[in-house]
Amino acid sequence: MEQKYVRNLQIIIFPLVGDAGQLIKERCLANGSSEEICSSRAELAKQSYIEGGQYGHWSVSGADPSDWLDSGQCKDCFVPAFNMRPSASVQYALALRKFEGDKVNSFDFGFIASSDNHRARPGTGYKAIDRLVTTEANGPSSEFFYKNTYPEEIKSDMPWEVIPSEINTASELTMFEAERQSSFFTTGGLAAVHVSQRSREGIWEGFKKKETYATSGPRILLWFDLINSKDGRIPMGSKIELSENPTFEVKAVGSFKQKPGCPDLGLSKADNEKVMKLCKNECFNPSEERREISRLEIIKITPQNYNDEPVEDLIKDVWKVHECKANSGECRFRFTDLEYSKNGRDSLYYVRAIEEPSLRINGGNLRCDYDENGNCKKVNICYGGFQTNRDDNCTMLSEERAWSSPIYVNQIN
Repeated sequence: MEQKYVRNLQIIIFPLVGDAGQLIKERCLANGSSEEICSSRAELAKQSYIEGGQYGHWSVSGADPSDWLDSGQCKDCFVPAFNMRPSASVQYALALRKFEGDKVNSFDFGFIASSDNHRARPGTGYKAIDRLVTTEANGPSSEFFYKNTYPEEIKSDMPWEVIPSEINTASELTMFEAERQSSFFTTGGLAAVHVSQRSREGIWEGFKKKETYATSGPRILLWFDLINSKDGRIPMGSKIELSENPTFEVKAVGSFKQKPGCPDLGLSKADNEKVMKLCKNECFNPSEERREISRLEIIKITPQNYNDEPVEDLIKDVWKVHECKANSGECRFRFTDLEYSKNGRDSLYYVRAIEEPSLRINGGNLRCDYDENGNCKKVNICYGGFQTNRDDNCTMLSEERAWSSPIYVNQIN
């Protein structure tokens, strides 16, 4: 998970706690209790939610999934994880260091992406089709099975204490809010690697050098190099010591737009039927036209200089933006960090190449209706069960993207 730690801390954690209190207070007032009593119960609900951790939603018994609206979700992230925890982001990890005498411990990542489901269908992000096949979405097929899977709970106006011993025996479906999660399942990303030869050995060598990048699903092409080292051009994933200001070059090419159906693979009739069945008659079928890269975003992180240094100002997302020319076929950008030498801090840089909008399954997650202030007033959850039509792929326009591995540039001691 890429998104930044600091920016999203308050908007993710505290609304969940506050909404638990609000739900209890609304029920309490509706039942005729006083403002004082209901406010006290709301505070108890908040405390119960905090103590319950990831099971905090149990503090409000009988709450419908839609009652929580978009609480707990990252509101400005691309394809966020459900109930994302900011301290689990790669940006936060890259900003951290541990100083022990003369030894400095830090993370040194290369980036890849993959699917995260059990459908045995990797690389299905080329078309937004067959949500219940290409994603992990699943659920009761009828109201009868739903009522047996999710027994009805009393909508109490008293907060429920989340007891660890009861968590151990709970249904996994209620433990992890499976119904709300269903709006966050996607077709997964792709791992990309630059290779010197198309062989197992060549691919493995590229991974060892961290000359890798991630895409959100489409086959976007991406290069990111530092071009003024003493050794000349060095690629993404590299680590280098440099005293002068680093200069970089980015190049990105959009993915092929897809044609409907499957191409002629020259297979036997039996094999062709097998492929059609596996792919649901919608294979990877590229046209000759590529999607445009609309912009390049540069992210800069300066890791900690001492233990527990606050990370608020260490993650610069977005640090630089380059708007790409339309109909150019590719997008190139060269830039220099003019502050690097003056600041005297180790720094790392990586690139996001943003593609023109295209349809994505669950691109809108909970599909909120917003008020004039941008607050979610109603959700349209994309259920994995009978509540959402099986033919509804819950698609929405989304800016697909690729992320380069970072280039780590350290000051010469």
